[in-house]
Amino acid sequence: MSDTLFLDLGLISVDMDTIIKLLKQDVDDDWFQDPLFYEDRLNKEVITKYFFDNIQNNHGEYSAQDHLIFNVPKSPEAYRYSLETSFFDRVAYFAFALPLIQAFDEQLSRRVLSFRLNPEFVSGENKKFLYLHGTEQWAKFEGFTTCDAKGKYVLTTDIQNYYENIDIELLKGTLFEHLEHDQSDGSQKAKLRHCINILIVCLKKWAFRPTRGLPQNRDVSSFLGNVYLSPLDYYLEEKKYDFYRYSDDIRVLCDSENHARFVFKEICIKLRSLNLSCNPSKTKIVKGDVYWNEKSMYSVPLSRIETLLKTKRKPHVYTAYSEIKQKAEKLLQDKELKSPEFRYVFHRLTRLARCREITLPNNYLSQIGKDAATLLNDAPQSDILCKFLSAIFHDQDTLLIVSEYLMNSEASIFEYQNYMIWKMLVCSDFSTPELITHAQSIILSSVSLPPDIAGALLYLGRFGNLDHKRTIVQQIMTSQSFKNFFVQRHAIIAIQELNYNELEEVKKHIQRENLGVYRYWHERDTPRYATRPPDIPVSELLQGVSIYV
Repeated sequence: MSDTLFLDLGLISVDMDTIIKLLKQDVDDDWFQDPLFYEDRLNKEVITKYFFDNIQNNHGEYSAQDHLIFNVPKSPEAYRYSLETSFFDRVAYFAFALPLIQAFDEQLSRRVLSFRLNPEFVSGENKKFLYLHGTEQWAKFEGFTTCDAKGKYVLTTDIQNYYENIDIELLKGTLFEHLEHDQSDGSQKAKLRHCINILIVCLKKWAFRPTRGLPQNRDVSSFLGNVYLSPLDYYLEEKKYDFYRYSDDIRVLCDSENHARFVFKEICIKLRSLNLSCNPSKTKIVKGDVYWNEKSMYSVPLSRIETLLKTKRKPHVYTAYSEIKQKAEKLLQDKELKSPEFRYVFHRLTRLARCREITLPNNYLSQIGKDAATLLNDAPQSDILCKFLSAIFHDQDTLLIVSEYLMNSEASIFEYQNYMIWKMLVCSDFSTPELITHAQSIILSSVSLPPDIAGALLYLGRFGNLDHKRTIVQQIMTSQSFKNFFVQRHAIIAIQELNYNELEEVKKHIQRENLGVYRYWHERDTPRYATRPPDIPVSELLQGVSIYV
């Protein structure tokens, strides 16, 4: 079974090696990254057995699990949801959507630049990257609108709460419209129809609210979002408007301010038929010259850095990263945390920290890490700050700052941050009696949120004693908070060092999703509870990074 190359899903079968490669890329972008990056699950035999049993037990059809909803800070006034599905449901999402992506991408408007199918993926030259490089596509989006802006008026808008308002039934209808225009033969169309039907059933189970909402921060959702907006794209093309779209960002070059207002009205009316609306706070009409100048203010300096990196010559790369480091220090000092430049700079530094092939000077990023740790209270940027902090090595002072923040219940209100911080403390081998006590109180509380519990479980697994781990066993058997796939996986990882004979009563409480997790980690030579993000090779380090990250 371990040599199986294809996953049999009834009417269709998918290349397992391809699915695993795509999953590894998708998982790397997660907000709530698995502490061990699903090492134990990314196995062809494990995946094949789960799907065989699932389809067998459900009379020939895959049955998805219910989802979990967590929160991620988006701005001081708003949060986005993180719709978490089980690992195997993620496999299913890719498996049933991949044939649709390959069949329907060519029907999308050429003026849609986001998440377009990579021809090298289709040809087999590069099975790692499903879509064209996001940085290059974003550069085209910026370039097309900026270069032609002079003498025009530029309408910029984006869609409010885009993913959470996508109507599953409307999406189904649009997918079937694409199927009608597909040029495949009858046999292939039957397979595509099967994929659509199963996918829609799954999406309704995962929906943010009844019949609406896609899982965010997922490659498949990005494609389905493109399909969902295709009626708007076709309409704007029919009207011969000079527009470009990147995901939910829309820009239109217009002849006059009144013309721009008219186009905006038409967009709003068309979006209404899709149960969507424009975001008024991000909608504006500006003269082309003003628009060009605004873009040039930050894009020109960053473009210079990207140009230096693309040369791949050591002196130029060193110069580029020296400038990036200086920018990061100044941005933190001035607390300019909301600009695209901030996200670009820290995304770049995170990738540098993850490139172990490059030996950095001692404490090269330590001061930046310490300064970043003091700004964890800044909700809008917490995602990029946490990912940076998770990638670097810290001194004791920084770890004390982070741990004090974590134990301050009035400050540590964002479960996304808390989860990342617990994992960071585990990876940094940082233990205090106060943190152990705090972790224990979290897993025993009936009001703790799943990400908080999950992070605390990893900490107790790594630093707690036998009594702490036996308490976790009792919680698995008795606490409702431990019944979901996410918390339960972390609990099993936390008790991996306990002997089999202590877990006899636990077995019947383990969900099918988590079968085999204990055995895999218990049989390793060295216990592991959380790992730093996977290394990035130099070749990927020097790839472009969009200011849209």
